[in-house]
Amino acid sequence: MVAQFLGALYAAGIILGGALRFFPIFPPMRPLWLLQLTVSELGLLLAVPLVFMAFLTARRRDTFSPISILSPIALVLALLPIFETIGQERNWVWNLDYGPGRDAKVDAGLGSPYLGPLAHPLFRFMDFFQVPIHPLAIREDFETSDGAKLPIYVYLSAAGKGGAPRPWILSIHGGGWSSGDPRDLDQTYQDLLEAGYNVVAPSYRFAPTYAWPRQEADIETAYQYAIANAARFSLDPKQVWLLGRSAGGQIALKVAYASKVVTGVRGVIALYSPTDLDFGYRWAEEPDVLNSRQLLRDLIGTTPDVGAEKYRDASPLADVGPNSPPTLLLTGRADPLVWYRHADRLADALKAAKVRVVRLELPWATHGFDYFPNSPGGQIARNAILRFMSSK
Repeated sequence: MVAQFLGALYAAGIILGGALRFFPIFPPMRPLWLLQLTVSELGLLLAVPLVFMAFLTARRRDTFSPISILSPIALVLALLPIFETIGQERNWVWNLDYGPGRDAKVDAGLGSPYLGPLAHPLFRFMDFFQVPIHPLAIREDFETSDGAKLPIYVYLSAAGKGGAPRPWILSIHGGGWSSGDPRDLDQTYQDLLEAGYNVVAPSYRFAPTYAWPRQEADIETAYQYAIANAARFSLDPKQVWLLGRSAGGQIALKVAYASKVVTGVRGVIALYSPTDLDFGYRWAEEPDVLNSRQLLRDLIGTTPDVGAEKYRDASPLADVGPNSPPTLLLTGRADPLVWYRHADRLADALKAAKVRVVRLELPWATHGFDYFPNSPGGQIARNAILRFMSSK
């Protein structure tokens, strides 16, 4: 009896976590958001006990017990992201390899994207079960313009250890502009390193102690430190990519589009990132997990009604122009923290400026969908980044 109760409770929890994707404004509590993230990205693992429970109830012919009713529903919701990945992947690969605007050109010699150097799909079943690797980093400190010292971590590829200059990625961590660490999600760097890219991950100072644009200035200083040590770190000054998640993506986009300090930018990649802070403030659902409006007030120092220009200055959308670098946007349709319309609006502006932009929208995904590197969201993110950076 206890086992049946626990089994039904397990299935009900998965149903709740899977159903939250259909109500992306609903999880105002951190446990619900984490449940949604776990079910949507680790459903393949969670499905194993469900299959076992369904098998046992079928053998007992216990047709109308709670566990016999709940386990099939939970199984469908747990595996739905896998089926959606399979169904959407070809469209995503097309956009990454050939890009919007190119599909209108008739080219009989257009090759299959699965036959190139990145011959594998965006999601591979067996990779789901691999153990993530945390690569080793060189930790140093860089000095900001006002004399503060902040850590910076350098991850070198095998080709970048004492070799010729390599293309590199300036990776900016998230954390709502108020927390975070440059080493966050460093397990997602392993494939980038194996592909020959070096990664530089700096810190920056947090709100509310330091308001915008201090975060942008710190990243620019970190870039200057990396360039000053380019020979030592095997960095090619003419081949830098900016990468950021959540708040880090806002900083990455802003630097890529507007900075006069950071040069040689080949492209920018933002995952579940706000692009218009005025829009983000006005359309935030309160209360949410992070208290987003308070985070924005801490960052900017005021509300958009009082400080409209300050919000505009911090919004990458305001800086889009014909010289903006190619942009990859990855977003989750079920994100309760950063609405996917942020990516929509930025993509529309980039297209209007005739800038190459690829937007991948994962229908099941919530905020932080690449937290588990080998989950569907994690694999799609890292393989999409590699394809985007290697496409012409």
